[in-house]
Amino acid sequence: MLLDYRTDLAEFFRSHVDDAQRSLDVALEPEAEHYLVVLLVRIAATADEPTLDRPLVLQWKDALDEPNGARRFLRFRGMGDSALLVGGLFPESHDARGVTDGYVRGMGRHAYAEAARTAPAEMRRARVFESLSDSFDESVRVLLEFRERARVDVDDVARLMAAVLRHGSPEAARRLAAMGLVARPSDEMEN
Repeated sequence: MLLDYRTDLAEFFRSHVDDAQRSLDVALEPEAEHYLVVLLVRIAATADEPTLDRPLVLQWKDALDEPNGARRFLRFRGMGDSALLVGGLFPESHDARGVTDGYVRGMGRHAYAEAARTAPAEMRRARVFESLSDSFDESVRVLLEFRERARVDVDDVARLMAAVLRHGSPEAARRLAAMGLVARPSDEMEN
């Protein structure tokens, strides 16, 4: 069985983020959309994950207490990333703790606003954090829609893989490709 993950994660995420925006009739500013895609690629392709288990209020305190300006910026950016991912991809995690969606969104907006304010002078991308702060609620909605659209039922994947591997089903292969997976019948693997 040959199973390859789509090598171009950025295109995969960009396509799904675009679809989510169209579905919601939302248009994020280009720099916010790009940042969202890069953030998704970063967490999918590396071990560089934002802090998702540390309470936002403690992340806020850590950022405020940070004496180094560049590290303070990184802490605020990381907190914004955490709030965005928790709000958009893992809302159950804050629901289970009794934290409201409004709290997560408010903290995320403020974190990105502070990241924009504390960004090092040589950083020309500070505008992206202003955009993320301004469109935080829409960005969370886009991620929630993305999550629903990208949710894959493992049983469905197994059924589609079996249809391709056993019967060479082009429809099953097309549906797998839409999920970012490629499968080839067993006889193609031997050639």
